[in-house]
Amino acid sequence: MTARAVVPRSVGITALLVAMAAWAGFALSTRAIGTSHLSVPEVCAVRYLTPTVLLAPWWPRAWREVRAADPLACALIAAGGGAPFFVLTALGAKLSSAGHISIVNLGAAPVLLGLFARDPARLLRPGLAVITVGIALLAIGTPGGGAGVAVLLLSATLWTLYTTAQARVSLSPLTVVLLMSAPSTVLSAPALIGLDAPGGEIALFVAAQGIGSGIVSAVAYAVAIRVLGVPATTLASALTPVLVAVLSALLFGEVLTVIACAGLVLVSTGVAVQGLGRAPA
Repeated sequence: MTARAVVPRSVGITALLVAMAAWAGFALSTRAIGTSHLSVPEVCAVRYLTPTVLLAPWWPRAWREVRAADPLACALIAAGGGAPFFVLTALGAKLSSAGHISIVNLGAAPVLLGLFARDPARLLRPGLAVITVGIALLAIGTPGGGAGVAVLLLSATLWTLYTTAQARVSLSPLTVVLLMSAPSTVLSAPALIGLDAPGGEIALFVAAQGIGSGIVSAVAYAVAIRVLGVPATTLASALTPVLVAVLSALLFGEVLTVIACAGLVLVSTGVAVQGLGRAPA
């Protein structure tokens, strides 16, 4: 009997809502790096060191689970949710805006899933076509945002690989967190040598990135995938880009142009339409 048959769908829906809230916090705090005293490598180290340390008691079990799992899937989880993903996302946010992070990363996921599924007919579905047009309008309608959207598409590709890889292995949520955090900690920890930043800023990134994004969102997302499935999980997040766009306007003064707003609406609409068409009975 699968976990989806045992765990109520309400648990999966709740987990997805928690993950969406954490994603919004991730997008906003990643955008805030540009106005803080910390560099991208330093925040990256904080982001992955925090869960690696807090989940130290789970290391032995995580190691046993990883050793018994598919090595390729484990590698995709480590890269798709680890330091490579974070650095690309932070660079894309610097070149564009906080709103772009959620719009492109979450909006492009369904399209990329269609590309990876070896099912060309899937790409002809109306929802995916609307999403594609929306992302194109977002790039065109944002001054200087084309480069940022291109970089975010790369990070979205890693995120999609991370999502699909989770469905291929039977790893516990905390093991997934450590699998993407521990290797990234080894790569990024040297950036913390000589760290000189206000304690309040460090605490903010520990909470938003290390705990919120590093542990809470990853566990909630893993639970949502197990209960709801990959298509429903990636397609049921249409409101997150809108939430981030509104909050980024309030917090950072980021204002989308009319064309970019049209792109936001199209991406969210396409995700919603595609999600309704693929939602499990």
